[in-house]
Amino acid sequence: MTVPARDHRRVGDDIDEARQNPSIRHYQAAEYLSNERTHLAYILTALSLISLGITVNRFSIYLAEHGGLDVSERPLRILRDTKQIGFGMVIYGFAVMAFAMHRYVKVDRAIERLDYKPTRALVKAFTLSALFIGALSLIWMLLR
Repeated sequence: MTVPARDHRRVGDDIDEARQNPSIRHYQAAEYLSNERTHLAYILTALSLISLGITVNRFSIYLAEHGGLDVSERPLRILRDTKQIGFGMVIYGFAVMAFAMHRYVKVDRAIERLDYKPTRALVKAFTLSALFIGALSLIWMLLR
């Protein structure tokens, strides 16, 4: 039995060699473009949250200041809560934007190393946070 000689190539050589393969280059280009589309979808969602939050916040202030409602205590309390919800939406939008940048850079590096693996836990976390916020909003609306 002969023992094969040890291969003294560096680890990066294998990746460089793989990048020369046209099918790998095509795969990488498709992954980069997909990563950019996903990033833009996150940014669009964040901007929508921010703009809707500002709209909700400003409209509740407008109604409270310009007598759009009678001066009883309950509607003014609801408007105060609505103002805070709008502010919360803006903060959540900025958090989504920061997360989008972090995710984009992380996935970009993984594509470059040819070892990208999807993070299903992140998808589940975002979905559950949206469900939780939606459920809280529904409860808030029904209790008013």
